[in-house]
Amino acid sequence: MNKILVSSALALGASVGGFSLISSQVVAEDQPQAAVEAQAQPAHDFITVKSSSITGNVVLGGSVQPAKTVNMSAQMPGDVMFIAGEEGDSFQEGEQLVALDTAALLAKRRQAVTQYNSAVAGYRNAMVQYNREVQSPNSQANSMMGGAPSMFSMFSDPFRDFTGEGDTGVERQSNLYQYNVG
Repeated sequence: MNKILVSSALALGASVGGFSLISSQVVAEDQPQAAVEAQAQPAHDFITVKSSSITGNVVLGGSVQPAKTVNMSAQMPGDVMFIAGEEGDSFQEGEQLVALDTAALLAKRRQAVTQYNSAVAGYRNAMVQYNREVQSPNSQANSMMGGAPSMFSMFSDPFRDFTGEGDTGVERQSNLYQYNVG
């Protein structure tokens, strides 16, 4: 199709050039010298150009190779919510290129913090029970004094403190901590 357009344009140019050459020779033969000189001065010619559509497709093949290749990798897990731009766009330094949905990541963090806090509470409870056994050995076994009702403990606890078999202050503190922490 392009060959036809180029050929048509060359033919049109040759015919216009030939017509002007022939017309200038005819004028030179018929008119006197003064008239020929008047026509030799440039005259303004106007040509109307029209656009028209040409049916046809041009198929081109090739490949595009980037001048610079950039690889991106995530520093943390998450679902991608937003990717900036399109292929071929350029960005300024500091622009946000990707946004991640961190809701699942934050939920895992909250779960880990809860597990940590539970482990710390368990450790503290174990330390209180350890201190209870160090300062007042067998305090749980001696609490009922052979099956006697617990109301007798108000008489027996000071005696245990006196004999060195227990420490009621440590026992009370460990019991309060145990019931509070659970």
